[in-house]
Amino acid sequence: MKAMLASDFAQVKRFVLQTAAICACVIVIMIVSCDSLMMGVSMGAAAIAVMLPCLMTYSVLSYDEMAGWARLRETLPLSKRDIVFGRYAGVLVASLASLAFSVAVALAAYAVIPATGLGGSAFDAQAMVGVSLPAMAGLAGVGGMSIALVMLSVILPIAMRFGVTRSVRILPLVFVFGFCAFAGFMQSKFTLDLLMGMTPVVAGLSLAVGALALFIASALVALRLYGAREF
Repeated sequence: MKAMLASDFAQVKRFVLQTAAICACVIVIMIVSCDSLMMGVSMGAAAIAVMLPCLMTYSVLSYDEMAGWARLRETLPLSKRDIVFGRYAGVLVASLASLAFSVAVALAAYAVIPATGLGGSAFDAQAMVGVSLPAMAGLAGVGGMSIALVMLSVILPIAMRFGVTRSVRILPLVFVFGFCAFAGFMQSKFTLDLLMGMTPVVAGLSLAVGALALFIASALVALRLYGAREF
């Protein structure tokens, strides 16, 4: 599994700085364009926590297929378990790193942008929503990371079974049905009553735990699907 992690991160480091710079620009644009600085910080942190791990994962999967690394790994002393769990571990580490990066950049931008006269109005986040601004950015980042993990929980098993090229034809249909199911679940009376009874911190942590549980289940499914793949 360590070899798989090292292989994936060797690919990621080629484009991670460029991707991180693009994401930082996205955060700045969001903060400047929002009416509320706190809203801009939260939206920026959430957006980057979603974008960065998804972009890195898709880039690694695409490079694997184009360069033929997936076939090469079959000739190496790596078990399918090592390959699958190593990739999932790499995605999880990348997601956590993206969370830390998104929150740090959002807070840094919040500290600098008001001095330029740009951005929306500032107000006391503690008095408005009951949590401090850093905590609000952190919760937004956790929410974004959770969404990324849920999306990747769907993408990875299909991509590891069929490859990126073939999975592109399947994933849009999966996401359409998934979005409809998610929208219906979030609008249900049970979900709304449950969320209304939670504090922002509890809601954020619950979302993260649920996403992590789904991610682990996805890894087990991917192991079975990848075991049936022929190169």
